[in-house]
Amino acid sequence: MNVEKIAFEKLGFVNYVLSDYIENFRKYIINSPSSISKETCRLHCLNLLGFDKFLYLKYKDINFNICDLNEEDIKDYRDFCMKVLNNSRITVNSKLLSIRLLIKYMVDIFKVYKYNFSLNIPKLKVEKTAPKHVNPSHIKLILNIIRKNNYGIRDVCICKIIISTGLKMKSIFSLNMSNIDLDNRLIRLIINNTNCSYPISDSLFKDLKDYINFRDSLSPDTDSLFVNDKGGVKNIRSFQTTFKNAVIASNLPEEYTPQNLRASFMYVMASKVEEDQLKELSNQKIVKQYCDLKNNPLAGIN
Repeated sequence: MNVEKIAFEKLGFVNYVLSDYIENFRKYIINSPSSISKETCRLHCLNLLGFDKFLYLKYKDINFNICDLNEEDIKDYRDFCMKVLNNSRITVNSKLLSIRLLIKYMVDIFKVYKYNFSLNIPKLKVEKTAPKHVNPSHIKLILNIIRKNNYGIRDVCICKIIISTGLKMKSIFSLNMSNIDLDNRLIRLIINNTNCSYPISDSLFKDLKDYINFRDSLSPDTDSLFVNDKGGVKNIRSFQTTFKNAVIASNLPEEYTPQNLRASFMYVMASKVEEDQLKELSNQKIVKQYCDLKNNPLAGIN
């Protein structure tokens, strides 16, 4: 199929052979007691709509039925994403996963196919590289820039919680006021049905107190710890944007993300605890990449 990237992107989404199934699939995910978030559901749907558009461009001049869909179509789309759209291997694998889930749904619910043939198209091999950690001086520079924003104290607190506890973003943004024990300087929460307590450092304690006073001035209508300027729940994406803008403004040589802050915490702790302890501490199965790093420049941070 000879379609250029700009032509594919300009077309927009089309209502083709998969559209109805994608919409039913979306409703199925939302209404099922699964652990898939709304954002992940949205990503799956966008991936699938892109595949439907590809099929339209490939078969628009011939009579194509949903039952005609086969392995070659998925393989062609995989190659198209890599060679024409210049998608990364991780992005292509994400799209393949979405297709696998949809075909499984079509097999299980609608019996359109006898089996999930999409599983015969292997994912692309992705070389695993150790996550980048952030130099301490760069962390300070990023925090100083964030602090200058109107609601910077909130985002500084989020960064410091990542650095000092290693909590995942999902856990941090699910924190409520009841999880914060300022009297005993602890963050208390339940992870995998286990009560966990994380000490609040002196630096975080000062900023957290200032933020909570600021938060109270917004008269929020939620118990969530981190709120937006209207008093509603703060979302992860807006924080990621703030962090990205601060990194850009810092003119740093690396394009850091909040995940790199967590990697910094992991590298530090890898020099202080055993591998099994790090797995338990971080609620992460694979930590070898952190334990393997020697002479970590962040190892002296307490």
